[in-house]
Amino acid sequence: MRDRVVITIPLALLFLHAALSAFYWLPDTGFASAVAPTWDLLGLVLLVAGYAWLRDRYGPAAGTDKAPGRAGPRGGGARSRPYRLWTWLDRALSAALVLVVAVFFVLGFAQGFAHREFGYDVILVLHLPFVPELFSMMYSAEPLGMFVLYCALLIVGIALVVVVTYLAVTTLLRGARAVRVRRAMVGGVALFTMVGGIALSVQPTLGAEAAKQISYAVNLDDRLQARALEIEAESERLRARSPFADMQDPPSIYVFTIESYGAVVFRDEEMWGWAEEFMAESEKKASEAGYHSRTGYLDCPVFGGSSWMAQATMLCGTTISDQESYDGLLRADATCAPRALNEAGYRTSVVGGNITYLDEGYERNFPFDGHYYFDELSYEGRRYSWSKVPDQYVINFLHEREVLQHPDTPRYIHYKLTNSHHPWDEVPPYADDWSRIDDGSEVFSRRGESFDNRFLDGKNY
Repeated sequence: MRDRVVITIPLALLFLHAALSAFYWLPDTGFASAVAPTWDLLGLVLLVAGYAWLRDRYGPAAGTDKAPGRAGPRGGGARSRPYRLWTWLDRALSAALVLVVAVFFVLGFAQGFAHREFGYDVILVLHLPFVPELFSMMYSAEPLGMFVLYCALLIVGIALVVVVTYLAVTTLLRGARAVRVRRAMVGGVALFTMVGGIALSVQPTLGAEAAKQISYAVNLDDRLQARALEIEAESERLRARSPFADMQDPPSIYVFTIESYGAVVFRDEEMWGWAEEFMAESEKKASEAGYHSRTGYLDCPVFGGSSWMAQATMLCGTTISDQESYDGLLRADATCAPRALNEAGYRTSVVGGNITYLDEGYERNFPFDGHYYFDELSYEGRRYSWSKVPDQYVINFLHEREVLQHPDTPRYIHYKLTNSHHPWDEVPPYADDWSRIDDGSEVFSRRGESFDNRFLDGKNY
């Protein structure tokens, strides 16, 4: 029995440490972040030890699991009411601790993953609505069998976390009933916290993060309204000094935002090796047509995803680096580029072949004269990967609907191109004769170039 306790208690503590510190070690998988202690583990052990002490002092049969052999004159070994009460308390405390640790682990894992992959905080009340969209993206990009397998693995993983958490918590609760084990647990974790704190510092309690999430949910309207007012104030400089208002001969402006494209193409030697010849040839053709090219960089407010924030930043000139800021922008009465351009006499348009609806707040802050999303594009061709409509079709459609129909009006057209969006598994064919594109049913009826990429993994990323 003693040998079993020597093994199981440290294993339980090790698992609980990993679960309660995922917020900190997941973004940085180095040794220091993985072993740095947390206040949460020490608090959990003190709670378990305190409960065991109370059970020793006030529980049945001096804190043992044995109920009195006789309960009153009726005998029969019936369990006493205090025994049933403490049994209920044991179960209630076990369930509560399992729930708290599991919630802390999920919250910490989500925050750690978001910090590593996207560079911002998860706000549960704002980000939970995106979860179905993630499954939808995975469903559309993965073979059905792989999608079912991934979902099954997720369910098994969640169940495994709950089961192991239950085993770890109940192991501590049972072990703490022995005075020596209880003292060793408290002393060992306290020593680990003290020594680790001196060497590496103690990580802040994840309980504070949970309280922050509750505060976000309770005060969400007030927070978003405050952020909206900040954005309105920041956008005032564009209202006061619109660069478009005094142009004598305003040029047409075409902005192409291309998913997953950036400075890495020029800075990564392997990628540039693939792209250099194509870029040189394209620049030569543009020069022959009277165009010149210039390259510059802007720091993106996000990475790894959340491109709607990057596009909003570019259109508004104020940094939108998290979902709270984006939702605040949708509530604001801000002066963004489309409004300033409209006031300067431009005809403004936006197109997004993979977008199926327009948010009311987006329309208010980005009052484009023309909106062209999936339902307005009259596309009858094949769907390629995650993108519903080929970028070439989108560009051609806007050329016919906007460029040709408003030849004497300065235009601003904002293209949201999506064929280069993750998972990069199928690229549409290119139509050399743009006049044959029409509704896409002919030139975009065949498969494009395929790559061995899926939503979660691939060989040709």
